[in-house]
Amino acid sequence: HLPHHLRPGLPLVVYMHGASQTHTSPVNTSQYDPRTRVPVPLPDAIFRFDAVVAWPLGRGPLQNYWGIAEQDVLDVTHDVIQRLRLDRDRVMLAGLSLGGIGAYRLGELYPDRWSLVYADVGYDQAGLTSNLTDVPLRAQNAVADPLVNLNFALETRRNLAAAGTVDYMSAIQLRT
Repeated sequence: HLPHHLRPGLPLVVYMHGASQTHTSPVNTSQYDPRTRVPVPLPDAIFRFDAVVAWPLGRGPLQNYWGIAEQDVLDVTHDVIQRLRLDRDRVMLAGLSLGGIGAYRLGELYPDRWSLVYADVGYDQAGLTSNLTDVPLRAQNAVADPLVNLNFALETRRNLAAAGTVDYMSAIQLRT
């Protein structure tokens, strides 16, 4: 996604897809395409924002953002920042479902690369939550995604609280 007024210094959002998706899956969904947008009472202005969004392939939908899939996210992030001369101090790492799990993982492994981590249905697998001490974390989980066990999300919240140094907010939706 390129904003209408692309210019150097803009922030970057790196958004990782979920299992059984590809890098184009989020691009072709309602929030980015007015022709397919789900009728939700939100103003059109919410879909216009002054940032670049990149959707890495992750080199395979079930790579769990390890190995070559992990490197793909790092390479895409670096390439987009360099080519478009974006603000490397304003890079948000985000993901949905498996991408949310990846957001935790890559956020914890490379905390110096991100200014914010957002996990939309995900949980920590790396066990390094205290590495997010200087990176705000925002997360939400819901029972509506049966592939991501809610107990893992609750355990992640306990670990974040136990770290005592992470700026995090976590919401859990218990009804569909």
